[in-house]
Amino acid sequence: PGQVPAGHSSGITKFICNPRYLLATARAQGTKVLVYSLGSNNDYEFEEAVYKLFDGYVDIHTFSKEAEGNKKPSYVRYHQTTFGVPGSGILEWARKLGH
Repeated sequence: PGQVPAGHSSGITKFICNPRYLLATARAQGTKVLVYSLGSNNDYEFEEAVYKLFDGYVDIHTFSKEAEGNKKPSYVRYHQTTFGVPGSGILEWARKLGH
């Protein structure tokens, strides 16, 4: 339980809460851990750390206003968007993606 540091992005430490529980639950349900990463600025250190933390048993979606850069790992699903614009909130994206 608790928070586990999972990398940095633009000098900010990001955390995953209860990773053991998330992984155990996902495996029991035959799914992957779903992670939304907000803002990347073409820095994927957080996504790389999350991928390692969950041994690849994770579905990572990164949302950022920048265009997708060439540094994006193949296991990251990138969505160029700006939150706060009507019709482009996190709930709308979750519905669009079927989550």
